[in-house]
Amino acid sequence: MRLNRSGASFVLRLGLSLALLVFLGRRLGGGWQEIQDLDPWALLPAVGVFALSTVLGAWQWTLVLRHAGIGTPAPRLHALYWSGLFLNNFLPSNVGGDLLKVADLGARTGRYTRPIAGTLLDRMLGLFALVSLAFLAGAGLGAARPAGLPWWALVGLVLTVGGAAATLISGRLGRILVGLAERVGGRRREKLRGLVSELQAYRAAPGLVLRLILLALVVQSLRVGTHVLVARAMGMEMGLERVLQFYVLVPVLGVAVVLPVSFNGLGVRELVATRLMPAVGITAPTAFALQLTTYLVQVAVSLVGGLVFAGLLLRGRLRLRRGEPGPD
Repeated sequence: MRLNRSGASFVLRLGLSLALLVFLGRRLGGGWQEIQDLDPWALLPAVGVFALSTVLGAWQWTLVLRHAGIGTPAPRLHALYWSGLFLNNFLPSNVGGDLLKVADLGARTGRYTRPIAGTLLDRMLGLFALVSLAFLAGAGLGAARPAGLPWWALVGLVLTVGGAAATLISGRLGRILVGLAERVGGRRREKLRGLVSELQAYRAAPGLVLRLILLALVVQSLRVGTHVLVARAMGMEMGLERVLQFYVLVPVLGVAVVLPVSFNGLGVRELVATRLMPAVGITAPTAFALQLTTYLVQVAVSLVGGLVFAGLLLRGRLRLRRGEPGPD
């Protein structure tokens, strides 16, 4: 039986993640032992903080969609967000949950461009907040190479991600994109024109965008804080300098797994951590154990989303195609 393109991609991503975990596990056997020695109850603070970040993340997405004119009740948007978190952890890419959210909202409203634009902006704001935290933490450390990283790398991250986020709502770039779309023609041109138009609508609400950025900083700070609390559960001393080092390194790890080459960054995240964290005195085995344990904490919280998703399915409250029945 031949695999289609998506099936082959899934097999390759999963294979890479498993291969990296096996390689690192054999090379850094002490990391597995650290995970086995960890008291699961000591991870409860990390679980609670990541759950709080998810609640606030759902609120952030809701605010974005409210400005887009999507009147779906907030409880349903939060349910979709939690369901998306679950799918992002259990599907081969970390955008599978976004596809579910967009499909459901699009089927209900008959307009797919608005939820796509809102979800894209929400993602970019989160990534911008994450790299901004790395820059601010680096400034707080006041070193020539904060957490072992050169300043040009941190500045480059902020400018690249910040520039990408800004261009989403830029009028000038929007006109350039529409001009390029004229050469493409067909349905792609109209779709791109609609997406650019929806994104540019946020230019009229700079106050909202500022509030969203501040909220995104809180959300991403809590997610980095999850790593800090896992480290404390593992017995690490977490003074101010070490905490700031985490706020530099964890965002870099987050950017490193953006490319869809593995199963939700699994394996790649741990590999990069074993290369970066020894520069701040965290051994490679401990870095491996830390990242894998934090991932498991996030998966555990996402299981709540799995229950929400199952409830939506069983009650017939998901609409994935336009015109499907189902109560709001």
